[in-house]
Amino acid sequence: MRLISADFNAMTEAGHVRLTLPCSREDILRMSLRPGDWAWLSDCEVLVGAQLAIDDRYGLVGVPDWDTLVHLDEEGADDFNRVSAALNPLLNGEPPSIEEEPRILELLTQLEHVAPPQIKDASPGTFAFRRALALRQMGKLGLALLEIEDARRFRPDDPEVVFVHLDLLRLEDFPAAIAEAETVARSPSVPALVLSACINILATQAEQAAADQFEPAARRVLDWCRRLDQAPDREQAGESLLALSHFNRGLVLLRAGRVSQAREAFEHAHRIYPVGPMLHEVAGLQTYDRHAREIARNVRTLAERWVPTRPVAA
Repeated sequence: MRLISADFNAMTEAGHVRLTLPCSREDILRMSLRPGDWAWLSDCEVLVGAQLAIDDRYGLVGVPDWDTLVHLDEEGADDFNRVSAALNPLLNGEPPSIEEEPRILELLTQLEHVAPPQIKDASPGTFAFRRALALRQMGKLGLALLEIEDARRFRPDDPEVVFVHLDLLRLEDFPAAIAEAETVARSPSVPALVLSACINILATQAEQAAADQFEPAARRVLDWCRRLDQAPDREQAGESLLALSHFNRGLVLLRAGRVSQAREAFEHAHRIYPVGPMLHEVAGLQTYDRHAREIARNVRTLAERWVPTRPVAA
């Protein structure tokens, strides 16, 4: 975790955390942090995510997001077995609800805090990966991106980690997402799951492109869709993401005026993953207009829930 030592008794009038302790400044310098960056502030008793900002009076401060507060000193938080027993049912049962994600975030962080080295060394990056998923569900995209970048440092070739990293970049830093998708997709052996994320990013770019920039973006989307069709591991992407790729193909074809091919792609998407009315509605589109773009936004919003998850082995 990107940790900054902090004194929560040293607050500004606006409720921000003053980072004036020598150890705070050392942490900031060591990690080359700047205003706008995200980090975790901790006094060893509690931990909270915060975005760095400049205060006219106090200089660099942390703007805490109290929704991410973790109590490291609560009763039982120092007992590995007790925390593990509380966390496992949340991860290994039914998919957790959004309301459960803050508790998952807290338990994961408590567990990592007290886990023996052999547990953390056995699967490096796993805590950060699952923490990123919890934060994403909570809508804390800056902190989620921070955690998935940490996970990717440990697991640069893990398809699920790379997928979630690309998807969070798409939501939080779209220009960086385009650059990363182009880099990742250059590999002829890119996993199908990762390629599906690249397609979604480039299709969004094509949708937003000016008329004179649309054709090259569209060609790449269609090329990558063909690669996904032929990928030996395409089934590992899952039905929902394969359907999203066919939807993206259809949207590009629709804007290019190839209506019959677009409808085939939309119908294929609906056959693969017939959930909700939207993918069925999109199959009837005839023109690329405001209505089509609105449906596209709705489908992408729906698709944001189609993110792979992996329970932490606690």
